[in-house]
Amino acid sequence: MTSPAMSRATEVCARLHRAEGQMAGARRTYVEGRPCTEVLEQLSAARAALDLVTLTVLRDHLVRCLEPITDGGTERAERLLAAIARHRRAT
Repeated sequence: MTSPAMSRATEVCARLHRAEGQMAGARRTYVEGRPCTEVLEQLSAARAALDLVTLTVLRDHLVRCLEPITDGGTERAERLLAAIARHRRAT
């Protein structure tokens, strides 16, 4: 049986691997002289993958740090993450 932390680590590593592949695809697309829109699509996919990794790692950090300190730490962490996600979509 795997712990939630281990499955989360596996998830993060898989997402990072996916982002690495998308970056390699962007580089390859650019070097091959493909249309700029294809390069931009690859970069957008890589950024989205990294954003998901960032939110996953941030969620883990906030929950581990906030929950032991105060009651309602998980709820506060979720509210903060939602605000960060809204900000990220706006930029």
